[in-house]
Amino acid sequence: MPDLSDATNDHQSEIPQFFAGSNVIITGGSGFLGVLLIEKLLRCCPDIGKLYIFMRAKKGKSPEQRMKEHFDNSVYDRLKKEQPNFEVKIKMVEADLSKLGLELSQEDQELLLDTNVIFHAAATVRFNEALRLAVNINIRGTKELLLLAKRMPNLKVDKRIILVVFLSFTI
Repeated sequence: MPDLSDATNDHQSEIPQFFAGSNVIITGGSGFLGVLLIEKLLRCCPDIGKLYIFMRAKKGKSPEQRMKEHFDNSVYDRLKKEQPNFEVKIKMVEADLSKLGLELSQEDQELLLDTNVIFHAAATVRFNEALRLAVNINIRGTKELLLLAKRMPNLKVDKRIILVVFLSFTI
């Protein structure tokens, strides 16, 4: 049984240390888990680098409009009080996981090369989604993201994270 007596002391957690100075890509940032992930990373990892949040046009709204509305969510209220300038760490990247190359601009592709961590939480979960679209988003999107990741020289690799990615393919 591990000794948990040390768990309540003031030593900095490994998580903020891991993310200190790291630039992070997040897909699916407008979904339930994505919103919570963004808030938690920004609030609990004050030394995190940039968060590159992939966003696409949806329901007649541009990625810029969606991103602006994104931070009106009450989940971010505590973060806004504790870190009023948190948005300087955010960069919206226009991307579409259902498209080849994620439809990233050349400028964004180059910008993303300094990424250290990727959280891929985007997927379609609609049971009535057209099969081709579901495959394009859930499978091709993951493949395109992995191809992009192969070009990132500073990607932090953690065996535990790779295992989670592998398991998600088997479900």
